Amino acid sequence: MNATFLTPVELATLLQRALCDCGLNALHDALNAGQPPTDLPSVDLAVIAFPRGAPAVAANVLFSRELPRGHIASLGGPDDVGDVQFLRDLRDERARSVAWLPGGNWQYLQFEPLHGSGDVRFVSPYPASLIKLMVAVGVGLLIDGGACRWADGLHHRGDDASIAGWCEWMIVTSDNDATDAMVGLLHRHGLLEPEAAGRPNRLHEVFQRHGLHTLRMEATTPAGGWRNVDGAGVGALHMTAWDSARLLWMLLPNRLLGSREARSLLSASSRERLWGWLGDQGLHDVLSSGALAGVPGWERGIPARLPGRWVTPRGSVAVGKYFYPADVRPERERSRARFAHKTGTTENYASDAGLVLGDGPRGRRYVIAMLSSVGSRFSPHPACATDWCLQRLGRLIDDALRDLLES
Repeated sequence: MNATFLTPVELATLLQRALCDCGLNALHDALNAGQPPTDLPSVDLAVIAFPRGAPAVAANVLFSRELPRGHIASLGGPDDVGDVQFLRDLRDERARSVAWLPGGNWQYLQFEPLHGSGDVRFVSPYPASLIKLMVAVGVGLLIDGGACRWADGLHHRGDDASIAGWCEWMIVTSDNDATDAMVGLLHRHGLLEPEAAGRPNRLHEVFQRHGLHTLRMEATTPAGGWRNVDGAGVGALHMTAWDSARLLWMLLPNRLLGSREARSLLSASSRERLWGWLGDQGLHDVLSSGALAGVPGWERGIPARLPGRWVTPRGSVAVGKYFYPADVRPERERSRARFAHKTGTTENYASDAGLVLGDGPRGRRYVIAMLSSVGSRFSPHPACATDWCLQRLGRLIDDALRDLLES
């Protein structure tokens, strides 16, 4: 198949096949004594491919215990998934992610609507640290609006750095303290004021104007709280794969694929800065696996080069609080793509979203976003953030799109 003639149906079928073949039905659950999980996990997957000389092609596929063969979502309009009702993730009174506990019966859980009114329901997994992408966009809005400057200093919990410095560490090492500092900044400048009388906060208003209705940051605190312990976290912070992918598309820098200026969220300079940080992401451990090379049972994901700033002279990887002792240099040299992205992982969740650029003048180009309930409780090794099935998913998709988009 020539990439010029790649259709949405063909892309969606490719994603559906990858979800069915990556091993989501062969997990082992630490919360179920290492046995297979009592129910299939959930995965929300979207891709926007950019064939050369042809319009962008998009698809969104949903997989869950209720959709075990994968559901190809209807993207009937430019801004919505027409046949799906997205439901909010939830916590119980003990702050547990009760939707994903072993034996959890969804028939008896009171899910609240997130967005959409379609006949197919999908419980949206918590994005984990992928929400830091929304925070960074919010900071960019403040900068572009003149409320502050990237170089402005900010003191937070005994540390001093510029706003740019805090944002960089929030993205490249997924630093939670830096995220606290930036969430507090958004509150001080009114972007995350509590919603009142049904009116969305100002950040939500921006997202809604651009048709990104499932991007939500609710119940965060003026002190910078955004996690479960702060009363936010699961059930209050939401993203879906389709809206995450379109957010990234709207942020693409002018030098890549066209700028979609009519719908750009940020200035060209702020977008370039954000993509620089996403390109320096050190945690290649969800859809890509460059940081994990050498771990027993390692599988290649999206074959993306780990940024050299994280590789020590001995070839090990040190990213903030994360350390991977194996020599990753041979795998890094074999890699033939860049992946500018943000990951998010917890015990119950794993997510990843970004832009893949293959090497060379005809290198493949696509945005991918994936949110799932395949967290660290399924990991086969202490160094892993998730099961190898998600790296396998990334590789299956990348192999197919490389063949199609580089032909």
